[in-house]
Amino acid sequence: MPALIEETDLATRLCDDSPVRLVLAFEGDLGNFSAKDAALNELTRLMTDKEMPYVTLIYVWCNKRPVGTIIHNAYTDRIRKNVIESGPMGPRQWRNYERDIRADFEPAFGETPGKLLGIEIMIDSDNTHSQTQAW
Repeated sequence: MPALIEETDLATRLCDDSPVRLVLAFEGDLGNFSAKDAALNELTRLMTDKEMPYVTLIYVWCNKRPVGTIIHNAYTDRIRKNVIESGPMGPRQWRNYERDIRADFEPAFGETPGKLLGIEIMIDSDNTHSQTQAW
């Protein structure tokens, strides 16, 4: 990635953007959804004919918070962001990471992970109306 998105704050709704995210979706007991998440799941099912994941763990590079911070998503309690890189040093450099997903998952959600449903690599800059890239 050439640069961080300076305006971003991964803990807020208005600035929840990141130049790169690794997204892991897991299955689990949908009966544990809050009323809000159950309604969101029903809406998702009606619109896409698919259930939303039980939980989602996202690995991120954060401008403001230290490595190891777990950020709760501003929209739903079913998504957690794990900061694996922090601060302005390092853009324009290839980075390699190795993670123990179970060890990251359990403190983020307080339970063991269900089956991994999918992996996504994502660039997100809609909230800050910025442009970015990652490679």
